[in-house]
Amino acid sequence: MAIPDFLKSTQRMLVHAFPNGISEECYWVLIFLLYDHMADENLAVVMSYVVEKPIGIIANDLYKVNELELAEKAIQEVECELNKYGFEKWKKDELL
Repeated sequence: MAIPDFLKSTQRMLVHAFPNGISEECYWVLIFLLYDHMADENLAVVMSYVVEKPIGIIANDLYKVNELELAEKAIQEVECELNKYGFEKWKKDELL
């Protein structure tokens, strides 16, 4: 199954920002950063393609992320990587 066209820009941004894959810590930070900008189902779908986890697991993780204490430094580092690939523009253009 191919990723829907309307999620391809998000997928590209994530793949370019993390060409060597996404660590567990980055996974949680990405969900945290993207959550307010995407519908839950869309976020679960795109993350499933990028990290190769089942959509159901990611959907459950969406609800856990706000219970975690994410390090501010980790949030800033991930956001910095995303910004190199258009995160600020994406946030304005891709409200899904």
